[in-house]
Amino acid sequence: MKFGLFDQRILGAAVLERFAGVTVTGDLATSLESFRLVHGALEGAAEAVDEARRARDAALAEIGAADTLLDRGLDGLATKLVGAGLGSRKNPFSSYSSHAPSELVILAYKTEVAAVREMAARIAAKGPNEEVTRAIGECLQHAAKVEQAVTGLSGPQSTYDIKRAARDAAAMDWSKAYSKLRLRAELAFEDDRATFDALFTEVERVQRPVKRRKKSKADSESDVPE
Repeated sequence: MKFGLFDQRILGAAVLERFAGVTVTGDLATSLESFRLVHGALEGAAEAVDEARRARDAALAEIGAADTLLDRGLDGLATKLVGAGLGSRKNPFSSYSSHAPSELVILAYKTEVAAVREMAARIAAKGPNEEVTRAIGECLQHAAKVEQAVTGLSGPQSTYDIKRAARDAAAMDWSKAYSKLRLRAELAFEDDRATFDALFTEVERVQRPVKRRKKSKADSESDVPE
């Protein structure tokens, strides 16, 4: 039977605990020690993934926070343009961008930053008043922070991918070691099926809620990796 990571960790710990009360020798003892080491490696790899995921998620949160400020800045710029007579209420950005305000804020992060900079240059070329100029400056500052945050994701994302690959490899090693241990135990307890069953009975599965990451506006364009 193929086990998921959660089941591997729970079952592995249970099997090792059960074996603690049983005397084993020979090939079974060797396989048990090998499984103990492999299970420990899986636990370590899984914990490393959890740590890397937290760092990656923190970087994603930083991007989201910076983008929220940029979106608010764009909303303020739109209002200032209308007030200065440099944009219509229907679409304040129509003379400076191919994107309406509502479209601009849902672009992928890097695409939005590029679009904001291009639009800001076009507005600035009109010689706007001080309020509009200040609003442009704020948007550009927020765009720079979004860009910086997206760049800052690269390291945590790469580490997370590497740790996840290592965990998956450890899970494969666990499956092989578990199968070998089970086979050795079947031979050792050939005349004592009750003990074998007690050692390897599956732990009752625990139904856990499925956590889904809220889809970001970047997902559709692969601007920021999963």
